[in-house]
Parts: sequence; C-alpha cells; structure tokens
Amino acid sequence: NVTVCINVTVINGTLLREVNVTLSSFDVSATTEDYTTIAGNITFSENETQICLDVTLSDDDILEEDEDFLLSLATTDDNINVTLSPNETRVIIMNDDTVTIGFNQSSYNATEGSDTSVEVCTSVLNGILGRNVTVTFFTTDGTATSAVDFPQVVDELTFTPTERQLCQNVSTERDGDSENDEDFCLNLSQNMSQLESGVILEPNTTTVTILDDDGLMIGFNQTIYSVEEGLNVTVCINATVINGTLLREVNVTLSSFDVSATTEDYTA
Repeated sequence: NVTVCINVTVINGTLLREVNVTLSSFDVSATTEDYTTIAGNITFSENETQICLDVTLSDDDILEEDEDFLLSLATTDDNINVTLSPNETRVIIMNDDTVTIGFNQSSYNATEGSDTSVEVCTSVLNGILGRNVTVTFFTTDGTATSAVDFPQVVDELTFTPTERQLCQNVSTERDGDSENDEDFCLNLSQNMSQLESGVILEPNTTTVTILDDDGLMIGFNQTIYSVEEGLNVTVCINATVINGTLLREVNVTLSSFDVSATTEDYTA
C-alpha cells in the first residue's frame, strides 16, 4: 500500500476560529479496490492554514490503464462565510506494473511445402493483464527468402485479460530445389505510435527452420556402354542429374564390380 498526502489549504483569509469541512471521495475509473474510501470531517483550528490528508492506494500487480478518483470538499457551517474553491481535486493512480509477452519456444522446425504449417505460440509469460495489449507479429528473412520459401506475414496479436496465449499457423513454400535447410525469423514488436507502457517483449524473436524434403535423381545416362577392346582405350561414362535442381554440393560414390570382365581387362 502507498500513502499520498493531499493538502487542503486556507488559500485566502485568516482563521480566527475553528472551521469544519467535509471530505468525500468518488470513484471515476478507480474503485474502492484501488484506494481506501474517504468520508469524514476536516477541522481547521484557529490560525491553521494547511492540513495534509493521507490517502492510501492499493498495489494490485495488474497491468492496467492509469485510474482516477475524485476528492470533494463541502461545508455545513452556516455561521461563517467559507468559499470552497477549488472544492474538487482529481487523484490519478499511475500504473507501475509490467507484463512480459514472448514466444513460447526459441526455435521451430517446419517441413517444406504449402500444405504444411507449424504452430507458433506467443504467451503472457509473466504478470497479470487488466486491459487489452496489442503487439505486432511479423516475419523477416534469414537464409530463407519471403515469397519464395515462406509467405510474408505481418499481423496483430491482441491479448485480453482472459487470454494469455495466442497461436499462429505459419506455412512454408515448396520450391522443388534440393538445397540445405533454410531458416527465417518471427518477431514481436510494438507500434512506435502506440507503445504500451509496462509491456516487455522477451523473447521477441524465434527462428523457424525449413527442413528440405525435395527429391533429387542422379544416375547414369545409359544402362549399357559397349566398348571395343584396345590398348588403353578410354570411354566417357556420364552421370547426370536426371530430376530436380541442385542448389548445393552433393557427393555420390562410384564403384566397379566384375561380371565376366576382370581388373585385367579394365582399370577399376
């Protein structure tokens, strides 16, 4: 609990006798859960010029908008000419609570292909929400490229006091190329023009690795080669990428096996 001093002052004139005024509090956006209700009399003694009123505020650990309530002065003393001005003051309770919102995992794996997707979840990891909070969810290129390997995404996620986790299905594109696994990033941010006070984004990035599943066919151009016998005759046997596109280095092993010919007939 926090206590704040609210001063009530004799602004003009001199008190030569006791004066009583009544103090009351009224909810605006704050309620009696946020502060201790005040209702009672304030007594100014002769020559007294200022009284400090201790108002107790409650600490609720909930991220919410700044809240306020009113304090009002009145008098029922008809025997003295007392002007109450200003007779009302507003007390604003400034929120100092925080929440942490972030990705549930630091990395995800996704199979290549537009018919597959990976579920990526973002959660309120710490703190209590007392109001809606909106963050931006967007993709950035890594070794994978948007529109080629994955669809670009820019979206808004709105967390409510009753919703602590939001999940998005993130898809990938099939390109038919045999290549290394590639990755891209998913990010969380806040619009600079709508920064949410008390909101911490951590972890605010996660990596999606696209696991390549494209097939590649490599083979001999012919199943049979006929070569006339001769001293040191050389024949070119072609191995070819028959199907698929190579975007990385691929090693294959070549071996020879005797049938009716032996290593006396050819160089292995």
